[in-house]
Amino acid sequence: MASARYAPHKTADEVIRRADGLRVKLSQSKDGWSLEGLPFSLAQLGYANFEDAKVPGRVSSLSLGEVNHFLYVCEQRLVASQPSHRGTFELFC
Repeated sequence: MASARYAPHKTADEVIRRADGLRVKLSQSKDGWSLEGLPFSLAQLGYANFEDAKVPGRVSSLSLGEVNHFLYVCEQRLVASQPSHRGTFELFC
């Protein structure tokens, strides 16, 4: 079984694909990248100080590496929240 590894140095195209997979709006401005519509709030992910109080659910002025990190953490949280079918098979053997 292949395990997902965190690669902090992704290209913009790879990060855009990751955001699309999570249905997160990713945009670039003169002061960095911004994310809107993360499946978890940054407070839920343990990063309350990054959240913009004026626009809940949006985080801005990020580097591409920070964007990649937040998307990765969301992916891992989603995977962890999925029920495991591995144990149910073992019950019937």
